[in-house]
Amino acid sequence: MSRSGYVLRTVPAALMFVLLAAHFLRWSQVGLVAVALAAPLLLVSRRKWTPVVVQLLLAAGALVWVQTAVAIVQQRLSAGVPWGWAAAIMAAVTLATLGAAALLRSERVRARHRVAAQSAGASAAAFCLVFGIGAFPHLKMRDPVPLIAERFLPGSGWGELLLLAIYAAWLVEKLLDAGTTDRIRRNVWAGFSLVFFLQLALGVAGVAKLLMTGALHLPVPAMIAAGPFFRGETSFFMPILLGVTLLVAGPAWCSWFCYLGSWDFIASRSADEPGVLPRHPDAARIAILILLCGGAAALRMAGVPALVAASLGILFGIGGVAVMLLASRRTGIMVHCTAYCPIGLIATVVGKINPLRVRIGGGCTQCQSCIPTCRYGALTETTLRQYKPGPTCTLCGDCLSACPGAQIGYRFPGLTAAGAKRMFFAIAASVHALFIGFGRI
Repeated sequence: MSRSGYVLRTVPAALMFVLLAAHFLRWSQVGLVAVALAAPLLLVSRRKWTPVVVQLLLAAGALVWVQTAVAIVQQRLSAGVPWGWAAAIMAAVTLATLGAAALLRSERVRARHRVAAQSAGASAAAFCLVFGIGAFPHLKMRDPVPLIAERFLPGSGWGELLLLAIYAAWLVEKLLDAGTTDRIRRNVWAGFSLVFFLQLALGVAGVAKLLMTGALHLPVPAMIAAGPFFRGETSFFMPILLGVTLLVAGPAWCSWFCYLGSWDFIASRSADEPGVLPRHPDAARIAILILLCGGAAALRMAGVPALVAASLGILFGIGGVAVMLLASRRTGIMVHCTAYCPIGLIATVVGKINPLRVRIGGGCTQCQSCIPTCRYGALTETTLRQYKPGPTCTLCGDCLSACPGAQIGYRFPGLTAAGAKRMFFAIAASVHALFIGFGRI
């Protein structure tokens, strides 16, 4: 392929983005100016997902031109002046933008962008999910401002969204193209926990812009359920966030997104191999959930000061850390997550709404190579004979690469195992990137 042929097919895209940048600059949308100027630079990478994403951004730009055209026509009609010529110009700009996107579908462009071809669709989907979903609260919410960068530098939120979307696309590529995903998942999970608690530390130290509402909320997962019972609020931000996450990602909350669960996983890895689950773990967590929520409601009705209630919540959190250090480290099982944390129970039960599952193929030889990888106690001799993990499975996926016969995989109705894997990793990477970029505390 000649270099000049490739340039001729990509330069129109760059010009259309420059035109969009000029449009946004006119309306003082500095963040969108930066995004428009940065978008064509994605084509520097030879990854297959980059021209797909640039095409989609151009399609979004075409919608901007349509919206602008409608506004101009309405203004001219209201003023009683001719509008046909202006509408024709805007239609031409819109068609030119779509034409630039179409040129990126040519064989010359696709021939140059062949790196990570197997993961291209999932990476592009992750990019769109992060940028599209993140744009909604960024446009609609003003108090509090959701994106962290926007709080410190107004107008930078769009740039942050672009970087988060690129990160999500890259992460999907790494997950799908890597021979093993357990190390990547552990690092990503631990990184999220680090960012979360670093925000907490800085927020407590006085950087109030890092706090979601300017007020501190206890970083104890169980308080997601108990907190509203004490506060008596009609606003249930964290429970709603948990519910939406369970709807789209199932019980993966516990193995990908929980800021405290990473600690329990690290503690359980101190033992070479996992032991067995504690007896009656669900009953224990149900009892804890009832006591926490009932106790929180009782404290509110008794008029107990918030500081006292917060102190009790902190003690519960300290108790959870003690469980990690004393039980999880010794048994190799994530005892905190499977027998102490009531949110873990909610996640594994309510998360079943999502039909995504981990399943074991009929060709399983019962070699048990996968059992040491599961720190949730979901893989045992019994569950292997049943060809499905136990109810504590959180879709972490660590067991997939441990099976020498590739008999373990994700399953989703209507998709192949490979398709289900791509879909799940795109969702997991997208939620992870959004959680990184949005204030949560």
